[in-house]
Amino acid sequence: TKPLDLKGEGGKGEEERAPKVSLKAAQTRPLARVAAKGQGGLEEASRKEAMSRRPPGTRMDAAARKAREAQLVEVDVTGFNPPKSYDARGEAQIGRMCSASRVIDQGTCASCYAFAAASSMGFRLCLLTNGTWDYALSPQELLDCSTGSCREGGYCLDTMTQTRVGGDKPSVPVWCDPYTKRQQKCGETCDDGMKIFSKPGTGRIVGYWDGEEAKKDGSYDRRVKQSELQFMHELIKHGPVGCAMMSFDDLISYKGGIYEVTTAAATSIHASGHSMTLVGWGE
Repeated sequence: TKPLDLKGEGGKGEEERAPKVSLKAAQTRPLARVAAKGQGGLEEASRKEAMSRRPPGTRMDAAARKAREAQLVEVDVTGFNPPKSYDARGEAQIGRMCSASRVIDQGTCASCYAFAAASSMGFRLCLLTNGTWDYALSPQELLDCSTGSCREGGYCLDTMTQTRVGGDKPSVPVWCDPYTKRQQKCGETCDDGMKIFSKPGTGRIVGYWDGEEAKKDGSYDRRVKQSELQFMHELIKHGPVGCAMMSFDDLISYKGGIYEVTTAAATSIHASGHSMTLVGWGE
């Protein structure tokens, strides 16, 4: 299997099954997984507890489920043959036009969801405007103005939804509201009056499905493959995506490149969730 190239800052999360391509650990620990949405935080859970959680969507009430389903997108991958490796940051178009890829130290605040949303939205807005709009969004502003917090974390997708046109809060560039590693009062606008709303289509769910239900009807392997292709297609066509995964002890020492879970870390009882920006994959 091909592990994904990951960039982001960590935390706690609720997870759902997704591509084996995400982690080489899937070969030795099938329960390691990447999700289309996640929650940042500081809480640790036992391996059994973490792996027994059902996908967030299965616990929603009817109204919440309906609202979430409106954001689901089925990407047509007919005839799509992904390359063996891909890194959006190394692409000439993205590297030349977009500056949203710089990494900031998250500290001990459970703001990974804000980092994932800020980075992926910055990339995608830059690509949607052919480089006309090129700002690194402020994770601090998203932390301050979202429903999440440093203590409990939050959801990357919900943060994106809040900043879209017609949403609850705008966002601002990182220079306007630098990261402080703690939650502050929501400012919403810069001194020069600048505020940012994402374009329609920035916040949507790609490749989502209920892993527990798929095991019941025997469609799990097929859905894994389709989900892999949808993630890859979306990343190549529209740019880096916000996602989440189960994180293990060795993720703390991750510096860059392709992340591979070690056997020792994969069998550890300590597991948490981590939102990040997905920029590519490789072997």
